[in-house]
Amino acid sequence: MHCLALKFGLGFDIFVGSNLVDMYSKCGVMINAYKVFQEMRCKDEVLWTALIDGYAKNGLFEDALLTYKSVVNEGIAIDKFVLCSTLSACAALKVLNFGKCLHSVMVKKGFELEISVGNALTDMYSKVGDVDSASNVFGIDSECRNIVSCSSLIDGYIEMDRMEDALSVFIELRRRGIESNEFTFSSLIKACASQAALEQGTQLHAQVIKFNFDGNPFVSSVLVDMYGKCGLLDDSLRLFDEIENATQIAWNSMLSEQQWEDVRTLRKMMQDGNVKKLPGYSWVDVGNKTHIFGVEDWSHLQKKAIYEKLNAISDQIKKAGYVPCTDSIPLDMDVSVKEKMLQHHRVKHLTLDFWSMQDNK
Repeated sequence: MHCLALKFGLGFDIFVGSNLVDMYSKCGVMINAYKVFQEMRCKDEVLWTALIDGYAKNGLFEDALLTYKSVVNEGIAIDKFVLCSTLSACAALKVLNFGKCLHSVMVKKGFELEISVGNALTDMYSKVGDVDSASNVFGIDSECRNIVSCSSLIDGYIEMDRMEDALSVFIELRRRGIESNEFTFSSLIKACASQAALEQGTQLHAQVIKFNFDGNPFVSSVLVDMYGKCGLLDDSLRLFDEIENATQIAWNSMLSEQQWEDVRTLRKMMQDGNVKKLPGYSWVDVGNKTHIFGVEDWSHLQKKAIYEKLNAISDQIKKAGYVPCTDSIPLDMDVSVKEKMLQHHRVKHLTLDFWSMQDNK
């Protein structure tokens, strides 16, 4: 088509040029899109918008922002389409100040009540982590907001770990008769999975069935993950078996759950057969002597000083903000006990502590 446009002398027509830039952008060939843009003798806001939108949708977010600055410097009229495309780049790069500048331009031009602009602003503020501003934009004319802005706000609340606020938006969405989509359900169910919130998760599952999203492979996959993380492995496996095209989320969830089950089964078999697992060892050479350390090793002559050093280092890194990950211990016991088990099972820590004590001497 581009060749035909050139053949018929339409290569420099602004309407044809804008569509060519849009075509190359949608095909992911931004080099050609920019070349066509540069060849245009007259550049209007439609052409500039096509280029900015192309950069944003192809992940070239910095180029999108730089192009917007060029629009301003060239004195080109700015419409809502240019602003919305640039906002998407701000959201991806999480540049809040740039986004706020665009917001002020929208207000001055009277675009703020436009549905597409409200959606873009809500999405930008949500993705940069300013959910209060997102909520304020959403509330300016909430009766005119659609599923796009609702989903963006829900995602923002979930990202900030504000589950109750996310559910409130979902309830308001249902009250106003706005139909949820697979993205809304998936975001909420993933949040339930991360918090092991089984009650809310099962309620959302009922909604998923009611609105016929239970056949959606992505929604079904996050349900598999949610039930697995809540400990209902049978329900998780049943849902997994019902998925025609399981996503990576579903497979990862099932593999993770199966690994834990295999570990528990193996440990039970070892206990029943009175089989002992060989302990892990590590060693360090100090001088002409090799010092060997094992898990829960109390045999070393300097054991008291070594464990005092280990406890002191552990206290220091906790004060600095370190939080031990105790999820790897699938036992029902107090978190402090799990932390102690992790600390004393790390034979490399014992070895390094001993080495540092010798080095300090």
